[in-house]
Amino acid sequence: MSLEASNWVWSLEDISPTRKLVMLCIANFADENHQSFPSNSYIADKVNLRDPKGVQRIIKELESMGYIKRTPRFKENKEGRRGQTSNLYTLLIPQGLHNTTPHRSVAPLPTATQPPNTKEDTKESTKRNNKEKLSEDLLFSIKEIYKTEFPEHKQKNVSSTHKDLIISLLKKPLKFEDDGKLERQPIETLQWWEEYFSFCSKSDQLVNGWQFEQEKRIPDLEFLLRRRTIGKVFNLDYHPELKGAT
Repeated sequence: MSLEASNWVWSLEDISPTRKLVMLCIANFADENHQSFPSNSYIADKVNLRDPKGVQRIIKELESMGYIKRTPRFKENKEGRRGQTSNLYTLLIPQGLHNTTPHRSVAPLPTATQPPNTKEDTKESTKRNNKEKLSEDLLFSIKEIYKTEFPEHKQKNVSSTHKDLIISLLKKPLKFEDDGKLERQPIETLQWWEEYFSFCSKSDQLVNGWQFEQEKRIPDLEFLLRRRTIGKVFNLDYHPELKGAT
């Protein structure tokens, strides 16, 4: 993993959360030349995109933005025929920005698993850490989406409380009576959270807060991650103007 490449990606503030996650996945395996060659299906799996074609589209967008250079790679199969394999990606870190420090303290995406001592170690370690790793990766992605939809809110560092809330939602996914587009998607996908926060941002109450006695209360990320809040959002309790709308 290239820490220099990862730090540079984290410092970028003008790209969407999904684009940043794709770049972080590439940086996670980058060598000293800031190059790596993860497959589209691998990237899609890591960033919770259903279709690897979505990765192709994002890569093209990042190329046009000047962040990535894509170089096709080829190899010969057993019959001696030359076929295309995964692309080589080069992160185009601007000159003078090497040794960039991240704009916030974050945990990198998980690196390739180190060989454990026994198969039992692998099994137990995987079983114990899968939910926790998924919650950590998802939580940092959610924070980026939240910052995009609620730029005026105070941005706090993610905490153990945020992590516990995400783990709770993953262990016991939310269920709703209406068959809306969010209900048809797994809650661990980025698309679910992008659409959830987008819907929340259309509520004046959730954006501007409300008066409670002598104090103005503004909802924060922790508030929006609570199971009760999500339920009330879907019940339109924070969107009174939509009550009864068809």
